[in-house]
Amino acid sequence: MSQYKSYLKYKDAEVSCLGAIPEHWENRVLKYIFSENKEKNTGCIENHILSLSYGNVISKKGGENFGLIPESFETYQIINPDYLVFRFTDLQNDHKSLRVGYSDKKGIITSAYLGLKKRKKDIHSKYYYYLFHSLDTQKYFYGFGGGVRLSINWNTLSKIKYPVPSLLEQIAIANFLDNQTTQIKKFIDLKVKTIELLKERKTAIINQAVTKGLDASVEMKGSGIEWLGEIPKHWKVKKLKFLSKCRNNQRIPIEASIRGQMRNPRYDYYGATGVIDKVDDYIYNEDLILIAEDGANLLMRNIQLVYIARGKYWVNNHAHIFEPMKFMDIEYLANTMEMFNYTTLISGSAQPKLTKSAILNIELPQPQKDEQHEIMKFIKEVSKKINESISQAEKEILLIKEYQQSLISEAVTGKIDVRGK
Repeated sequence: MSQYKSYLKYKDAEVSCLGAIPEHWENRVLKYIFSENKEKNTGCIENHILSLSYGNVISKKGGENFGLIPESFETYQIINPDYLVFRFTDLQNDHKSLRVGYSDKKGIITSAYLGLKKRKKDIHSKYYYYLFHSLDTQKYFYGFGGGVRLSINWNTLSKIKYPVPSLLEQIAIANFLDNQTTQIKKFIDLKVKTIELLKERKTAIINQAVTKGLDASVEMKGSGIEWLGEIPKHWKVKKLKFLSKCRNNQRIPIEASIRGQMRNPRYDYYGATGVIDKVDDYIYNEDLILIAEDGANLLMRNIQLVYIARGKYWVNNHAHIFEPMKFMDIEYLANTMEMFNYTTLISGSAQPKLTKSAILNIELPQPQKDEQHEIMKFIKEVSKKINESISQAEKEILLIKEYQQSLISEAVTGKIDVRGK
């Protein structure tokens, strides 16, 4: 565990959110630490395209779609290893992105970004990456111009004084943080993998329960449906149109501009991806099943596709609505629908679409209702335990990220002794 350098004397940093810095550190105007990169890709001599993504300078691969493609890459700037990259566009709308990156490779990057190269040998660029990353996570850059400007230019940023430790201290701090962030990344990657495995396990358990039941000794039969395989002999297989009633005729879309003017928005407003807003009135006042009618999630399945809407709510025209028949448990039907692979039913290339007729004809298992209840009781018990494990892993990721940001902030301002670390 690193120790605080309590034996040092401190002074206030010129940038107030940095707090105190060691008294022997210099404060220097940024334009005397770094210079703005002005090397253009004239003649398209460089073709390695770079991008700033989640605070990392990454290579763009050939076929990837990273937004608008320029007519010529001559307007791009050439970035070399050990350069800093800042993205100060769209500040008024996007308060979540990480806007500072460090390049360890040569390539070209849009001239809409700010590239910086160190001026003197007493500067270690990686230290300043961590310094600006810390400021970035504290939303320091959004304070420029009252937070309403579209961007920050070099002329503004270059006039501010930032700490300048000795070169040896800069290198020690950067090396310490490299090591720590590498260890933290390994921890986070492990937790992310754990979460993925838990989700896969949960899906497998639900799929097994809703398609095979809970009694492993029961006699099975072929369902005649490829995705179902064998099912308990006493179960039936029916199309969705015989298990539920479609209620699409009541859907009404409300434009965002109108929703924004509502004075008392308190009812859920559902779209293709679940609740997307609140409105001041409702159409439905009963439990119903919703599934996306369109959108990329029909293919990608990054988030839940089938929802149970409860209470009073409004639904727009981007979700199909189904009312289960009395012999169907709504939660069993919703979980079974979520397990179905809709890929072959989807039409439309630009905008994937699942039509009403296509979904009404999907074939699903139908146990007796009391057995549906038992299956859902089991699924809820298992899901609760798995969800608790997922929640714990997510909490640990959040805590380690908070620790990481605190560690970076303390290190770049000289409050941690990194010697020998």
